[in-house]
Amino acid sequence: MNQQYWADLVYEGEKLTEVAEGVPRDLSEDISRSEAGRAQTRRDAERYRALVNDTRPRDPNRQEHQLQDVIDAYRWNHREAAREVRHGIGFTRPGR
Repeated sequence: MNQQYWADLVYEGEKLTEVAEGVPRDLSEDISRSEAGRAQTRRDAERYRALVNDTRPRDPNRQEHQLQDVIDAYRWNHREAAREVRHGIGFTRPGR
C-alpha cells in the first residue's frame, strides 16, 4: 500500500466531512466490507469521476483505490462539500 497516498486521501476525507457534517472524520472507516455496499460506492464514485472527466483507472482490489472510491462517492453524494474542498487537497496536508 502507498502510505503517502493513503494519508493524503484520509486528509481529503476529513476536510470533506468537516464541510459537510461539521466534524472531520476518517472516511477509510466507510470502506464497505459487503459486496453490495462496495458496488454502490463504486457506482457513485464512477458517476462522480464521469462528472469531472477523471478517466484514470482504479483497481478495486487495492485499499488505496477503495478509499478513493469512498472519497469520490462522498463527493457525488455531498456536492456542496465537493465544491468547497478541492480534489487532491491531500497534497497540501501539513507534515507531508
